[in-house]
Amino acid sequence: SLAGKSATAVAIGIALPLVAWLGFDPKTSNSPEALQGLALVFALGPAIAHALSAWLIAGFPLDETRHAEIRRELDAREATLVPAE
Repeated sequence: SLAGKSATAVAIGIALPLVAWLGFDPKTSNSPEALQGLALVFALGPAIAHALSAWLIAGFPLDETRHAEIRRELDAREATLVPAE
């Protein structure tokens, strides 16, 4: 939850000043260039973030087989720690 909220705050903290710098003003009629800047920020920003996320998890070594193995090890450890009732 904290990571999601932090990511949203960072995205807003970057996107809104960036579109303002590109000339977008929500209170007025905007130029085509300002609107294009707005479209690019809100199209390319998420695309770049998703590409970065995919790159980060691409080599993550946890697949279904490894997950099942870890689960068995944890269950075995728990069985030895918790006395049977």
